[in-house]
Amino acid sequence: MASQCHGLPLALETVGQAMAGKEFPEEWRRAIEIISTSASKFEDMEKKVLSRLKFSYDSLPNDELRSCLLYCCLFPEDSEIRKTDLIVYWESEGLLDSIGGWDVLGALVRACLLEEGGDHVKMHDMIRDMALWIANEIEEEEKFLVRAGVGLTDAPKIEEWEGVKRISLMENEIQSLPQIPTCPRLQTLLLEYNHIEEITESFFQSLPSLRVLNLSVNHYLTELPVGISSLVSLHHLDLSSTKVRGLPQELKALVLRMLHCGSNHWPIAEEGNVLSDDAESLMKEIHCLEQLNLIALSLRGSRGVENFLKFPKLQNITQALHIKDCNSLPLNLLHLANMEHLQLFSIWDSNLEDWNVDCAGER
Repeated sequence: MASQCHGLPLALETVGQAMAGKEFPEEWRRAIEIISTSASKFEDMEKKVLSRLKFSYDSLPNDELRSCLLYCCLFPEDSEIRKTDLIVYWESEGLLDSIGGWDVLGALVRACLLEEGGDHVKMHDMIRDMALWIANEIEEEEKFLVRAGVGLTDAPKIEEWEGVKRISLMENEIQSLPQIPTCPRLQTLLLEYNHIEEITESFFQSLPSLRVLNLSVNHYLTELPVGISSLVSLHHLDLSSTKVRGLPQELKALVLRMLHCGSNHWPIAEEGNVLSDDAESLMKEIHCLEQLNLIALSLRGSRGVENFLKFPKLQNITQALHIKDCNSLPLNLLHLANMEHLQLFSIWDSNLEDWNVDCAGER
């Protein structure tokens, strides 16, 4: 029971008072079950602990900081959340209208609502419980459905999706999704690290407000339905580490701003993949996604890299670049230096003996 309080004196005191005089093991097992699944439902926890912790939340100077803090509870308990990933999410969600992402992180760390960890941040478990409590019971505009990292094999019933603004089912073992969720308010759907094999044609048809869709690390997912064109508000699509080899033509109709087909993704820039019949046409199609301002790409072979280099705009918006099976790399350090947004670069199973690292002659 003490471990469930995570060292927080206020929580330890509340739990101690509630459990005083309880002698039967069954009473303690039931209490541990309640506090481990939803701390706000434990006797006096809401009144004595979460309501006091909420003072720090209320003391934040603006709604942007409060919304960004609540967003962090979408990640599983004890998660190490990469700072850059979190900022990209916030930007895609439109939460950073008048403040920078790094400024938000700094403010939340200084307020002791997030814990600093180098390239990542962590949320104390009691702060996370407070955020979930606020999102679901206090803030009228917020309603979260969070079942992250709890070992689910089936998605929550369709009734639980209704009226929800953000859903996180990441890090489970879910294989299938509800047929047609009706969620006009849903803006966030995080489904990474599951076992999803197929998404029905009609799944996306009633999600008009969805801005962020993360399907990464669903290793059995091979295609997206044409119905993805119904996601008229989609800004952020993550398909890394899936086996999706092609995207529907309808993707061009969306206002997509972040497309992630990054590390361990089946290369999208080769013959027969994604939107077009050949790699050069593919680049042209992606180039036509006018709202796109960040992309992560996997390229296979010299030809894929050559076609990529024909499009300066793509180079300018590339955030992550992964190259595989390249016998002769037509890329030098100057190309990399000109990629303003590049944060991650990797080369796999390629011949680097003749790689031109000397860019002195390039201008």
